[in-house]
Amino acid sequence: MKAAKFGLVLLLVIGVVAAVLRFGASSAVSDRVLIDRALDEAILASKEGRPGGVLDLLSRNLEVNGEPIFQRGEIADFIKKQKPEVTIERAPLRLSEDGKTAEMKAPVTMTLRLFTLEKSFTFREVTFRFAKEEATEYLVIPTKKWRIQRVTASDFDPAQFEGLSLGG
Repeated sequence: MKAAKFGLVLLLVIGVVAAVLRFGASSAVSDRVLIDRALDEAILASKEGRPGGVLDLLSRNLEVNGEPIFQRGEIADFIKKQKPEVTIERAPLRLSEDGKTAEMKAPVTMTLRLFTLEKSFTFREVTFRFAKEEATEYLVIPTKKWRIQRVTASDFDPAQFEGLSLGG
């Protein structure tokens, strides 16, 4: 029995050390790489209809064109049903001097599937504001995570979606 307890404690210690080493290694990765990875994962999750991977990139204080977005459930339903294919043309990322926020302006194309038809929407200039927010890894290890805090698209017109069944 002592051997089993010792083995369990040893595994726990190894797990904590591995998590700390992983956390320490991730802090050496540039902010640009961390943001690119998060965007890539969210884009893939969207295409596969997995809302969790998308919602994880969105701040709880998300604003779109100045309006707060609270309907995380609606976003999740939309992703599950539509599986939108999103393409973001990568552009230079501007980090704030304090390193807590970053901004990127880029064209975005979103393709929706409507039964057997596909409809694409292109927005020429979308501004993403990312913020480094508190998060946890492995449910207990405190970390920081880049999340989208604000999206502004001057050529976005909700009327272009009228008549479409967007999964609601």
